[in-house]
Amino acid sequence: MLEPIELEVFRSNKAPIAVGALLLAIGLAIFAGMQISLAMVIAAVIMILSGALTIEEAYESVDWRTVFLVAGMLPLGLAMELTGTARYLADLILDIFGPYGPLATLAGIYLLAVIITQPMSNAAAIVLIVPIALDTAAGLCANYKTFTMAVVIGVATSFLSPVGHKANVLVFGPGGYKFTDYARVGALLTVILLIVSMIFLPIFWPLFPE
Repeated sequence: MLEPIELEVFRSNKAPIAVGALLLAIGLAIFAGMQISLAMVIAAVIMILSGALTIEEAYESVDWRTVFLVAGMLPLGLAMELTGTARYLADLILDIFGPYGPLATLAGIYLLAVIITQPMSNAAAIVLIVPIALDTAAGLCANYKTFTMAVVIGVATSFLSPVGHKANVLVFGPGGYKFTDYARVGALLTVILLIVSMIFLPIFWPLFPE
């Protein structure tokens, strides 16, 4: 035995503080309307100041691969918006699906939302695609609500990449997942949601209301 054995010591007396910090963060997010990220930072600061967690432990628990992944994908989303790539994709999809009727065009808008939301946030994708969806609906003399809801549901279909949604990023490092794992699992789920949306969207929001 040339080196000391490191024994894992549980700080049982700090458990109530950890539970209280977690409940505080959840309460701030639900009842005070605070961003969950800010609420969790406050909880983390409480944990460190109270001694439930050390600075070194907090630093070691950060998955830096995920941090740099998100940092690299954010400029990509901004570049797609500033260079007109997103609008080019919209025109391309509309040219492909437009001749097959309004329902196919609605599916094209949905697929566009799914594609655009992968490298950028849901809110940014909605802001980018909704005006295109409204113009498309006006050109078809169709119900704008149907196309808007297709965009809303489409941008929530963030299953194809680890940066599509915050929840994907959180499990990316700890789960030991690869980038392609999300595409393999999310592709089938995306197709299922597309089919379900194309069935029920025209029922709740008719394409051509009387």
